[in-house]
Amino acid sequence: MKIRTQLPFWALLIGALTLTAFVACGDSTASDADGSPAASGPAPDVVVVIEQQNNPNFDLKAREINGVDVSGDFDDDSSNNMEEPLVIPPGQIRFFLDNVGTLAHAFQVRNLDGENIAKTRNVGPRKTGELVVELAAGEYEILCQLSDHAKRGSRRTLIVDAAADYPKPPR
Repeated sequence: MKIRTQLPFWALLIGALTLTAFVACGDSTASDADGSPAASGPAPDVVVVIEQQNNPNFDLKAREINGVDVSGDFDDDSSNNMEEPLVIPPGQIRFFLDNVGTLAHAFQVRNLDGENIAKTRNVGPRKTGELVVELAAGEYEILCQLSDHAKRGSRRTLIVDAAADYPKPPR
């Protein structure tokens, strides 16, 4: 009688797929202010999908807030982004970044003194990223901190206001 000591290929494949599915369902690795992974915690109060682009211009605009399409709230002229603020309620905010451009971008939240509150690593072209940050009521700036992207239009005023009204995010 021969005892088998190696696993068949199909058993290894099933194990690898199970592990991949388990890891994919876990928390993402957003970066906080110092670039380290953000701590996992409670579900966010606000979920914002941000579109970052550079064709034909460097724009940064919200596409969805808590599942509500807000893309019509922003025009395609990146030169006036600071006059078209993104307004959201305070709390734990999860920004999903969709880089629809052809260049790498990054995403940063900073206060009006220019102090970094949180930022992502680079998000490659046609890739997505995520940033989770706790924001109190106040005024901030969101921008792409790479190269001259903010100067070319990839920035926007962010107003965090308790009066902002969006449905609760899906849990």
